[in-house]
Amino acid sequence: MPTIGEALAEDERALFVGRAAELAVFERWLAATPRPPEVLEVSGPGGIGKSSLLAAFRGLAQAQGRPVVEVDLRDTAGQRAALLERLGGADLESAAVHINQVRPLVLLDTFEEARDLQQVVAEELLPRLDMAVKVVIAGRFRLSHIWRADRPGRVAIRPVALAGLGPEASRAYLERRGLTDARLVGQILRVVGGHPLALSLAADLVLHTGIRNFAASSEHHLLIRSLSEQLLRHVTDPHLRELIEASAVVEQFDQPTLEAIVGQPTSIAAFEQLCRLSAVRPAPHGLMLHDEVRRILADDLRWRHKERYSALRLRALAYYRERMRTASAEDRAWLLAQRLYLWEHAFVQTMLFGQDDPGEVWVEPGRAEDEPDALEIEMIWHTQLMPALGIVHYEEDPEHDTAAHQADMARLLALPGRRLALARDQGGQALGFSLHVPISGQSADYMANHRVLGPLLRAFVARVGPDGLPSSPQTSRVWYFVQATHRGIHPEAVTAALWRDAFSVFVHADVILITLGLEAHKQLFRVLGFEHLPGEFPTIWGMSDRAEAFQLELGQIGLEPWIEAIMAGRRPPRVLAPDELERGLQEALLHWHDDAWLAHSALAECVAVARLAPRPDGAEAVREAIRQALQRARAAAPPDLALAYAALERAYLSRTGSHEQAAEELAVSRATFYRLLRRGIQALAQALQGA
Repeated sequence: MPTIGEALAEDERALFVGRAAELAVFERWLAATPRPPEVLEVSGPGGIGKSSLLAAFRGLAQAQGRPVVEVDLRDTAGQRAALLERLGGADLESAAVHINQVRPLVLLDTFEEARDLQQVVAEELLPRLDMAVKVVIAGRFRLSHIWRADRPGRVAIRPVALAGLGPEASRAYLERRGLTDARLVGQILRVVGGHPLALSLAADLVLHTGIRNFAASSEHHLLIRSLSEQLLRHVTDPHLRELIEASAVVEQFDQPTLEAIVGQPTSIAAFEQLCRLSAVRPAPHGLMLHDEVRRILADDLRWRHKERYSALRLRALAYYRERMRTASAEDRAWLLAQRLYLWEHAFVQTMLFGQDDPGEVWVEPGRAEDEPDALEIEMIWHTQLMPALGIVHYEEDPEHDTAAHQADMARLLALPGRRLALARDQGGQALGFSLHVPISGQSADYMANHRVLGPLLRAFVARVGPDGLPSSPQTSRVWYFVQATHRGIHPEAVTAALWRDAFSVFVHADVILITLGLEAHKQLFRVLGFEHLPGEFPTIWGMSDRAEAFQLELGQIGLEPWIEAIMAGRRPPRVLAPDELERGLQEALLHWHDDAWLAHSALAECVAVARLAPRPDGAEAVREAIRQALQRARAAAPPDLALAYAALERAYLSRTGSHEQAAEELAVSRATFYRLLRRGIQALAQALQGA
């Protein structure tokens, strides 16, 4: 019979999942003899799986016949003698001699627990070791923040920074723990992500209590609280804790962002401490917390201090909104995505920022030499993934032709001005692509005859007329979102990354067109404020759901009114025809003091109101927009028109008496007074139209 220790070790090996890339790095490092010598550094936040990975390293080394010496620095109590004893010596020299004779793999775990011993290892022990001795150091802090490797006598550092497990590995772990209910597993992953300790505790909780709805259980909040405290166990500075809380609210941050969120200047020392945390890593626009750490800390803050979480979130939104006013087009696209990240809409979060580690997939602009990769991915999606998922039934569509579809996609990829983006993994493999095409005379002729894309484009051309199409793709501000798909590897991460990248088009486009077949994508674009266009689309490829067309007229709405509307749960504002605007204005003036009526009036959803009064909602937004338009119009009005505006103000905006009294005050007859009102409404409607 095995011992208890052997049984536990066997269980640990059976539950070890993922980490293929880290194991490959270890095996290459173990077999090499680099100059200068290298220490393998394993860093990551608490509970991320550092000790489990070291156990896997131990197994690989022992399988090759190499001895292993393990020291958990928590067991040394920071004592030099205790460390040296575990390394096989009574003093530094004898410990070094013993290790050089054995030539083992030395595993030093929880390095952050013994601050007084860190310099002993760096300054005194490592320089005495034979180059054949291999040393792995694991801890919450990166070694580059403990010692500098570029000084004479220092070894080099080979970093291995641990993030959470990917969705597939997380599901595999839970399955090995005995959790096979797909709905329950999905709930756990949405709450805790791929954080290994969180997955372990969640599995314990479910298996021991019989919970069937993890997301709704009160126990899961206690689990998140425990994890949060563990992650922050070594953070005792209150200001640093405040910065960590702020960094958990946003996806990426820099020092000015954190200062805006916390509402006060940030000390350089505290920000430098934040940068040293192993949970912090570089990002394209500054820094970011590991995805799992950010999720856990934000969930805990949202649960325990809802008002504080809301205040931090609103400050971040205000900061990004203000930055967008003067940012470059490239930065506006990123800031737009960050504002959507702060939108607490569950479906949008799942589709755009869901179960993916931002470091797992990255997106780059596609070049002509990338078109074969995109075409290969399209055909994998078309011929393998869609049929396997039951999305299409080609046998029910007599017009389906795989070769013709391939030729069509190749032609679309070659259209002038097309925007191709490739999603890649860390090794550079193309995992997915998106294709957006600017509509112009050079692309419309071909796309109008396309079986899937054609109906929407023909309807658009019929509305604007052939002369309304830009002559070249370089001048076009009308974009057709053609495709965003994957090859079946990390599908959620790839799709989310590609949709996020698509916001680069939003900051350049006046009109965006898209035809969709998948129900989840239809729902996403409805939530994003795209207008569903009526019309019959054919059933394509035997799909159970018909294709549907959507468009967003950003040029008329404006980027800011659009995002403000959708994040407030409203439909984006509409552009009213001149007669509609004039009629809506007259009705709004008649109901000037009726909040309920104004809040649901035609003007409440009008672009002019959204532009003049982007912040207030409902009735007050209508009033504020009319007041602003009236103030601007009166400033430049000739005397006769100024009199008409004065009549409007007395008749509707103030309660100074009857129309007869207003006419007397203006010294005009009642008939003239009503003519002034009509003229004032017409002129004010024109002022609103030009807002």
